[in-house]
Amino acid sequence: MASSTKMATGVGKTAVCTGATSGIGRACALRLAEAGFSVVAIGRNAQRGAEVVEEMTACSENSSLPAQHEFVSCDAFSLKNVVAAAEHIQQSRKAVDVLVLSQGMGSVQGFTPTVDGNDEKLTLHYWGRMAFINALLPALRTAAARTAGEEAAKRVSVRVISILSGGVHSAYPGFKNDPELKEGSYSLQNAANAAGFYTDLCLDAFARQPRNEGILFVHSAPGFVNTNWGTEMPLYIRLPVRALQPLLGKSPSSCAEIMLRPAFMPEAELLGKEKPGEIILSEKGLPARRTDLHTPENVDAVYHLTGQVLARSGIMLDDVSTTGE
Repeated sequence: MASSTKMATGVGKTAVCTGATSGIGRACALRLAEAGFSVVAIGRNAQRGAEVVEEMTACSENSSLPAQHEFVSCDAFSLKNVVAAAEHIQQSRKAVDVLVLSQGMGSVQGFTPTVDGNDEKLTLHYWGRMAFINALLPALRTAAARTAGEEAAKRVSVRVISILSGGVHSAYPGFKNDPELKEGSYSLQNAANAAGFYTDLCLDAFARQPRNEGILFVHSAPGFVNTNWGTEMPLYIRLPVRALQPLLGKSPSSCAEIMLRPAFMPEAELLGKEKPGEIILSEKGLPARRTDLHTPENVDAVYHLTGQVLARSGIMLDDVSTTGE
């Protein structure tokens, strides 16, 4: 565990974790609770959500201030449910200091539409995550305003961390011709690359908006972790994965420790000499590469695309026209 992580405190701050009832998301929620954050855990299963709240309460019982933990039920396949959950948090918490997004699925299914007409996998890995971020921006900006006057060397500003495939995925070259993978481009590889590539670009767009100054956007990769990932996979894939996970996979808590480093590190230490924009981190928590198609033009194009897709569900991104012009 890094010394900065040991020394950090979240007392008096609020964190939101999606996918928090199992795996990496649960481990992140518990680690943040241990650090003193009041944590809002988001997931589908109410029983497991109640169990996570009990565990978080036990983790933070020695905190100098009582933490207010909560579970919010949300079926993240529905973008309207995502926004409803975020709006509940916005109203009840006012300020959010850390947002961790980890919801996902592993399957070999083809394009499978949600109630919004979007692919299930892309919804969990990308569309829904961007909807969460967008809906919580007012609360994130409120938290950022509290740290605006602090020195960069000491400031631990607001963080948005999307745990997916930072530095691992390739670019999705079909994003202009078949951006939603509805026109024959769908494959497991394209779906994975599109979600990761779009995350890079959209987080970069969020990070460069003047109103989001003081919020750092991070795209990280968890690596191979010993979780229940792949429960939707066929048996011939799931069994070998389960056999290898205890041998080669890191524990969820070890993974969370790495994924959450940005939530505890001072801004100057995390950014170094990097220019404003999103930060991409590897499974070891080190700076990772951008794809060759990560250009200002494509950042704007993917942000605009995202705005158009979300607008179909009544979700409006800042500064995005939905006319197609």
